[in-house]
This record gives sequence, C-alpha cells and structure tokens, in this order.
Amino acid sequence: MPMSRLPFKSVSSAHVRRRLAAMALAVLPAVCGPFSGCDSPVEPPPEAQAGSHDSIGPGGQERATFDRLIKEWRTVVGGMAKLDTQFRIIGTRDDPEIRRQFDELRARGDELQPQLIEAAMVAYAKHPSANGDLIGFLGAVAALEARREEYEVATRIFQQLVDNGVESQALYELAIPSAFNANDFDVTEKYLALEKEKKLHFGAVVSPEYREKLGYYKKAWEREQQLRAAELEANDLPRVKLRTNKGEIELELFENEAPNTVANFIALVESGFYSDLTFFRVVARELAEAGCPVGDGTGGPNHQIISECRVPNRRTHFRGSVTMMTSDSFTNGSVFGICLIPAGEIDGRHTVFGRVIRGMDVLSKLQRRAPRDEMSQAINPNANVVIPPADRIIAATVVRKRTHPYQPKVIIGTPPTTKATEPALE
Repeated sequence: MPMSRLPFKSVSSAHVRRRLAAMALAVLPAVCGPFSGCDSPVEPPPEAQAGSHDSIGPGGQERATFDRLIKEWRTVVGGMAKLDTQFRIIGTRDDPEIRRQFDELRARGDELQPQLIEAAMVAYAKHPSANGDLIGFLGAVAALEARREEYEVATRIFQQLVDNGVESQALYELAIPSAFNANDFDVTEKYLALEKEKKLHFGAVVSPEYREKLGYYKKAWEREQQLRAAELEANDLPRVKLRTNKGEIELELFENEAPNTVANFIALVESGFYSDLTFFRVVARELAEAGCPVGDGTGGPNHQIISECRVPNRRTHFRGSVTMMTSDSFTNGSVFGICLIPAGEIDGRHTVFGRVIRGMDVLSKLQRRAPRDEMSQAINPNANVVIPPADRIIAATVVRKRTHPYQPKVIIGTPPTTKATEPALE
C-alpha cells in the first residue's frame, strides 16, 4: 500500500483517506469480523486501542512500539489530507512549498508502512492474547497487500494469523490464492486440507481451481528448486538490471535452458534497445509486458529468433518468471513478459528465459493498463477510451555475463550490434 503516487494536483483528501486510513485505523468490518471469528468486529477496550498506550501495558514493549508508529502514521495521513484540502480551497497549484511538504509526508509514510506492519506482527506473535485487537488490523493489511499483488507479504501475515489459531472461512479463501500466487505451494496444500478437517466450505472457485492446479505446480516447483540450488552454487548466470521510473528490477537469465533467447536479450540490452521503452501492457494477476518500440505489442527489433519453448528441459512459468513472448509461428523478437502469478497454462507456448531476483515489489507499483487492440477499436472506434500512461524502462544494463560472445542466431533479419564481450563475472 504505497502512499499515493499520483501527481499532487490530482490527489483529493477523500482519496488520501480511503487509500491510507484503512491500514492506519484497522477498522474494516468486512475483514475484521470474519478474521476474528465473529459476525462483527469486537471493539477493544479503551486501554487496548491502538495509540492509547501511554506506558508499557499487557501488550508489552512490542505493542508500545506499534502504538507509537500508528500514532505517527495517523499524523502523516492527517497532514496529507490537510495539505490537499488547502490546495483545493486556496488553489495553490504551483506552490512549491506545499508540494515539498506533501512529498515529505508521503515519503515518511512509505518509510513507516513496513515498520508498522512488522511491529503489529511482532506484537501479536509475542503476546497474542493481549493484542487480539490487532487481528483485524493484520487481516486488513494482508487483504490489501494481496489485492496489490504483494503476495509474499500477504502470505506471511496470513500464516501468522493461522499459526496463532485464527480460523475462519474468509481468512482461508483469501490466504489460499495468496499463497499459491506467491509460489508457496506447500502452504496452499496445507490450507486446502483444512477444508475437510475444519468442515469448511470454500468458494466454488477457490477449492476446485487450486486443487486442480496444485499437483502440476508442486512437481514443477520441486524441479525448479533443484535447478535454482545448482545455479546458486555455480553463481555464473547472466544478470540484467532494468531501471524503471518505479524502481529497479534485477533479472537472472536461464542461459543453460534457453541460450539463444538469452543471447538475444543480452545483445538487445547492450545495443540500448530496451532503454526508454514502456511496460505497455500490465494486466493484474497475469503479466507485465515490455519491449515493444511501437508501444502496443506489435513492434519488435529488425530480426526474429526461433523459440526455445518446446525444448525438453524448458522452465516453468512461476511468479517472477521472465518469458519471451512468442508469435503463432514460434518466433521471438524483443517483447518479454514478467509473470505476476504462476502461469503454467502458457508453458510450451512462450520461452521462460529468466526470473526476477530483486524488485518484485516494483511490479506491484506498475500502472495496470492494456493498449487497444483491433477488437476494442472495432467495438468503439471513438477516441473516448482513456488508457493510463505507461511506466517506462529508463535504462537496461547487463550486470553480469559469461565470457563468451552473445550473438544470437536469427532466422529473419539482422542481429543487433553488441558491445565487445568482457569478463563480467562477479
């Protein structure tokens, strides 16, 4: 739940409160009630309410830390709302001082967010009975993080609630997709087993959908973990850093299984091809796609390579996998995607040639958008469809590579011109 990234002039006080106060106040009835095992949230006694501890109480020092942080968080939220109201009433659109104050508060809120979540988790884990009123807060945060596709954070919080005896159907129906999408298939299996054990009835989608997928992914993930262990020991796979306007994403490339695709990608990176291109299509719970110079997925470099998606040792599409998008004729160019969730349904159709090793949180910040295709334009040819601006790759650089040349074999066109290969192993 990052502080609002919208330009200051477009942030309303109502938007700020809706976006930020949900976590700060932790009073979401739809979440707090089911997660705490009752039909409606129970209001904690005054001495147990967040922000009310003047001294160390039964919740311990950990709770005092949480109360201090949430008090500051509320001050930040209130300050942002006040500045935004001042802006809209007075019309100080170009006032640099107000903009500076707003940006400072937003930055402080970004710093407080992980500290606040961690403090709540520590306080509840150490003194669960004294800090039971934090169940609603943690449940609300986990649900919001899952909605933002921060599945690793959400799964960690859900797991702590389950480990401390919080049981409800609503919790499991959110925790199962979150764990699955975080590549945590063992936890997914454990949660699914509770449906029968606890005599629960998961939703018509949750239970059958994930039970059907689980066997395939567990087997594939076991192999993937073995491959990653061997790769970690060898520690020589190529790496590429994408510097975007939302932060850095670092990729490790699977040269062992997709050597020509990796050669193509590195050659394009070193030629400067990817710099200043957009994440032109980012679909929630699917893919973040980039690498099209046209900006709609129809463009590419001046060459094509044969796909490596049908080789016997091909890698599986998991969350964080990097895949080269393939045309119907099984040729590749430059358009690649990063999987936001496991996507085994496209195994054998696109070439997995790497994975994200740093910056998964950046993917949750990318603007969700889809450029118009022929069908949508045929349905509505008017220019009244507003598509949000795309986030950009400011620069792509090779962090590490093996010592041999990276010159892809092409089937159409001319391969990109690359820089001289230097020993770049770390």
